[in-house]
Amino acid sequence: MGTQGSAKTCSDVIIQQLCDAGLEVCFANPGTTEMWLVAALEKASNHMRSILCLHESVVTGACDGYARIAGKPAASLLHLGPGLGNGLCNLHNARRAGSPILVLVGDMSTWHKSADPPLNQDMESLASTVSGQIITVQSPDAVSAAVRQAVAAMQVRPTAAPAVSAPADPAAARSAATNGVRPLDMGAQAAAAVTSCPGSRVVTLMVPHDVSWTDAPDQNKQPDQSPPAAVDVGANAPNGNSRGPGLFTQHVRLADSPAACHFLKDCAAALRGAPQGKAALILGGAALLSQGGELQRAGRIASALGAKLLCEPLPGRIDRGAGMPQVTRIPYFPQEAAIELRKYEVVLLLDVRRPVAGFGYRDGPSQLLSQHDDMIWELDASWCVAEALELLEREVPGAAAVKPGVNCREIFAAGNIPALPTGLLTAASLCQTVAALQPADTIIVDESLTSGGTYWDVAKVIQQPSHNNSYLHAASE
Repeated sequence: MGTQGSAKTCSDVIIQQLCDAGLEVCFANPGTTEMWLVAALEKASNHMRSILCLHESVVTGACDGYARIAGKPAASLLHLGPGLGNGLCNLHNARRAGSPILVLVGDMSTWHKSADPPLNQDMESLASTVSGQIITVQSPDAVSAAVRQAVAAMQVRPTAAPAVSAPADPAAARSAATNGVRPLDMGAQAAAAVTSCPGSRVVTLMVPHDVSWTDAPDQNKQPDQSPPAAVDVGANAPNGNSRGPGLFTQHVRLADSPAACHFLKDCAAALRGAPQGKAALILGGAALLSQGGELQRAGRIASALGAKLLCEPLPGRIDRGAGMPQVTRIPYFPQEAAIELRKYEVVLLLDVRRPVAGFGYRDGPSQLLSQHDDMIWELDASWCVAEALELLEREVPGAAAVKPGVNCREIFAAGNIPALPTGLLTAASLCQTVAALQPADTIIVDESLTSGGTYWDVAKVIQQPSHNNSYLHAASE
């Protein structure tokens, strides 16, 4: 048995491998079963920040927000089943937003679990509601392999409904066959892993207490000493090559796939063939971000086509403000949403699922698109959105020449600061006040349902806020 500050423990191996994979921050609310992991975080403090949070929902909410805005994966450290249960609400949000999060959870010692101590719980069942993979470290020899598998599983991109077509190249086929996880040769000492929510980038790694304090196995005797797989957060990461080897990996080029190029040509032809105002681009995920130019490209394409730019009512993140394309949210209530979407003959979905009703109302619709499948084109998460939009723009005449404020058909917002309101304080005037006073590059976390609706309209022209919607909404009235 190791002692804190002396021999290298399995906890040290876990944290070191996460640092080597490029993770830089861990939000934590630990307990007794995580103390060895806390000690390991202290030793690695020059490479990974450890941030104590006072409640598990704060831990998971901070992880989700960090991943959405920074474009990097985050780690969390939670205490047994009760801690995991307290954090599930924001892990649900993270799953919906496609945020890459590693959930480290301490478990009872392997020899003590059968005694069913007071805080013992079926953590796998809890984790299964949000996790793309659940990995349990079964022995010290399995630690390195378990971390590699957890890091690789965070590469999974959220999947959409079955697409009309998809890139028929080996990389896409391999991605589908492996559910987005790199195949790993981990030998007989592999950790137990369960695939739960396909497409979720939340990965739960459960570490028994006695494994966490055990001396790390002799590295010279390890069957697999390969470095941990690096997390792929796509081409849209804000900071390019961050610290850590290979954190941002390269996608297979769509331009090298004849099937993908043919698909995009056909998609562009369908959009061009729609009457003026009868085509719509529904954006989600990376297509709503400006850092890599995806949102701007979508705006230029829509402007050249005379198409409408839409997004789901509660996007995970969208960059907005002066000089950015103005994106209209699909109405929240399904009857209104269905009426809006029926206006369009051709629909292109970019990194977003087909829209569905938030609830099943009496006599209300479930699916919101009524167009024939041949008129619905989908570039889902298996595509590199940045490159797909670049290739699509080439197929739309005049798109590359669109200039904001010049020939953009008012798709791009002009800069303007809303005036401070006067008179009675109302929900609308409160939203206008926030928009008028907020500085440039503000991150807005919108938990409103009804009273915050005005903010969306008045804030579209101010200096580039990032509008970050959570999927767990508090009632505003």
